[in-house]
Amino acid sequence: MSLGRINNWQFKEFGKGWKNLANLHTAYLKFRSNQVTDDGIQKVSKGLRRLCNLQNIQLEIDSYHITEKELQKLGNALSRLSYLQRINLLFPKGEQITDQALQKLSQGFKKLEHLRSLSLLFISSKTTGKGLQWLAEGLKNLALLHDFDLSFQWSEMMRLKELSQVLKGLSSLKKITYKFINKEFTRDQGLEEICQDLKWLKGFENINLESLRLREFSDKGFLILGQSLKELSCLHGLDLRFSYCNRMTGEGIISLTEAFNALPYLENLKIDFSGCPHMKNNEVVLLSQGLKDISSLKHLSLYFSKHYQF
Repeated sequence: MSLGRINNWQFKEFGKGWKNLANLHTAYLKFRSNQVTDDGIQKVSKGLRRLCNLQNIQLEIDSYHITEKELQKLGNALSRLSYLQRINLLFPKGEQITDQALQKLSQGFKKLEHLRSLSLLFISSKTTGKGLQWLAEGLKNLALLHDFDLSFQWSEMMRLKELSQVLKGLSSLKKITYKFINKEFTRDQGLEEICQDLKWLKGFENINLESLRLREFSDKGFLILGQSLKELSCLHGLDLRFSYCNRMTGEGIISLTEAFNALPYLENLKIDFSGCPHMKNNEVVLLSQGLKDISSLKHLSLYFSKHYQF
């Protein structure tokens, strides 16, 4: 069903209707940018407060109208849903999300003592490491939080240090996933910056890194990446995208596979080599030889521009 643009009155009536759904346990809601305004988001938040027995929620708001005021209303609504166990919030157009907005949202998490899983996706150039620290502060007392999944656009101003330092205090946290969206790391210098940040993940029991898009690195860059990955001894999943990297050689492949072999819990590995001009038969042989002895590996996905015989 296509609703077109929903006006504020319709959102108000939509939220009122939820009072008859007090026994609802799971809700999946998605609003597109042509359907929702800032006032409409507040009406949705008010309606959520009526779902007093809700345990699982996925809310996607594909709109530019996500600001501090709206996230505060949403956080307040979530804080009243004391039985929540799983939260999945997606703001794919949340470019206006500031540090203060994240702080307001995270304050709503503090009372959710049954929360076991939290997933957040947002793209914002206005968020810094301070915002991530405030986010983590909202989670630090959640004794049952087991899984944390954060999809965000990494930048020099939005580092993982503050977030990871707080999350390490959560003894219940067993799985952490960082997905780097819409960010491409180019040249050795850019790689060094992200590798410096990855060291703060050391010590977590189950780490997944997704969508690391890497281009234009020399063999020195691949050596830096390999050394950084070796320190993440609890890494379980890794998604590397080298597509159209035109400086990759056999030495770089060896540096990577040596790092993979040093990870005793690596189960899922995905690598994209499509469009890499130096990825030829010899390099593919080096890759296959380097991967064959990883006994922990359960799922392997490799992407090439050509067909190769392993």
